[in-house]
Amino acid sequence: MLGGRPTGEVDIALPLVNIASSERAFIADPYSQYCALRRIEAENLNVLAIYHSHPGGGVDPSVEDLVHARKWECAHLIVALQERSDNGERFRAFRFDQLGGTATAEIKVIVRARE
Repeated sequence: MLGGRPTGEVDIALPLVNIASSERAFIADPYSQYCALRRIEAENLNVLAIYHSHPGGGVDPSVEDLVHARKWECAHLIVALQERSDNGERFRAFRFDQLGGTATAEIKVIVRARE
């Protein structure tokens, strides 16, 4: 999970434990998810995004990604670990609209080094 300010700047990245039995799936451990949410709340931050990787490359959300993403109002960031997508992207972010979660919208991601 990525926690940060309403301006969209990320202050903390909190990895969650994967309890899925397959290396090709991710199911967040409920306790690590709970701890991440508590820390974000304790630091007066917002959940800005949930991130995960696609080890084989590609940044398009899978059917499973879309099913799980509907449950959250935050952005969802996908990182390609091995190969870039067809247009050279290494990551991509999306979110569901706030009116029923039926459509996705792409979110622009800007990466800046901290000073």
